[in-house]
Amino acid sequence: SGYIVMLRDCSERSKNEEEHVNKQKIEAIANMAGGLAHDFTNSLGVISGHASSIADNLIPKTRAHEEALRILETAKRAGNITKHLMSIARIGATRTDMKVESVHLGNVVKDAINIMEESFPSQKIAFKVRTPESMPYIMADDRQLLDCLINLLMNATDAMPNGGTIAIDADETTFRKTSYVALRIRDSGTGMSNDVLLHAFEPFYTTKTVSSGAGLGLTVVRNSLERWGGFIKI
Repeated sequence: SGYIVMLRDCSERSKNEEEHVNKQKIEAIANMAGGLAHDFTNSLGVISGHASSIADNLIPKTRAHEEALRILETAKRAGNITKHLMSIARIGATRTDMKVESVHLGNVVKDAINIMEESFPSQKIAFKVRTPESMPYIMADDRQLLDCLINLLMNATDAMPNGGTIAIDADETTFRKTSYVALRIRDSGTGMSNDVLLHAFEPFYTTKTVSSGAGLGLTVVRNSLERWGGFIKI
C-alpha cells in the first residue's frame, strides 16, 4: 500500500495576482497624486500672483518688499513638490497618454543636472558627463524621461550624504538584434545590499524614512521605460 499525493503548482497564479494588486495600488496612488497636483498648482498660482502684485507695488529693499519676495521664492520651491506629484501621477498613464517622440538624450541629461544643482546647491556632488552633445536621439516622452533621470540622480545623491561623484555616459548598443541606447548612471555612494537590490523595483519599498520617501521612484522609472520598449537594471 502507499500514497500518491498530487499538488498543484500555483506559483505563477500567485505571482500574477500579486502583480495585479500592485498595479491597482499604483493606479490609485497615481490618480490621487494627479488630483493633488492639480489642486496644489491652482493654489500656488493664486499665492504667486498676489505676492508678485504686492512686490510690484512696494518700495524695493523695504522689509515688506523682501517678505513678498520670500513668499514668491517659497512658492517656487513648493512647485517642485507639484512636479514630484505629477511624476507619480504619470505612473498610471497609458501609452496613448504619452507623447513619445524623437528626443535628444544629451539635452535631457543637461536639464536634469541643472535642476539638481539648482535644487541642492549645498550638496557636494560633482557631475561627470561624457560629451552630452554627442549623445544620440531616442524615442521617449521628454517630460517623463526628465522625471526618470531626476529620480535616479536623487537616489544617487541620497546614497552620498557626505558628497561624491555621479558619472553619466551613453553608448549605442545592440541587444537581441535591436538597437538601443545604454545610458549609465554611476555614483560613488554606499551602494545596495543584496536584499535591497532584490526588492528595489517593488512599489512602496523604500529604505528611507516615511517622511522622506514613498518607495515609488524606481517604480516610476521602470514603468516609464517599459512603455517605451526599454528596460532598466542595477
